[in-house]
Amino acid sequence: MPSELVHGTELLAEFRPPLAPATRARARPARTSAFWLRELRTPALFIEVARSAADVAPPVAVIRPLLNHAIAGDIAAVAAALRDEQEQEQEADHVYWAPLRAELEALRRARR
Repeated sequence: MPSELVHGTELLAEFRPPLAPATRARARPARTSAFWLRELRTPALFIEVARSAADVAPPVAVIRPLLNHAIAGDIAAVAAALRDEQEQEQEADHVYWAPLRAELEALRRARR
């Protein structure tokens, strides 16, 4: 086989598309479940994943305590805790961006 073809085949192998998310999930179910337990924001889905990933849930519950409500299936408590998380994130964003907004406003005014 000519060297260009071999090199071309190797080059094509480097550009293969990554595995589909579903394939990756089957390959690493614990890692994928832990990700979703940290990121989900929909009460019903959160409860479903928490119950199906009971082996992964305890370490994640340390960083996301509302997981205990999800394992218990308490959708009202999960919904309330998710709202609290959202409010805390919004407040943290506001605190983070306030000085940056002030700096941008000062720069904008200085350009006038």
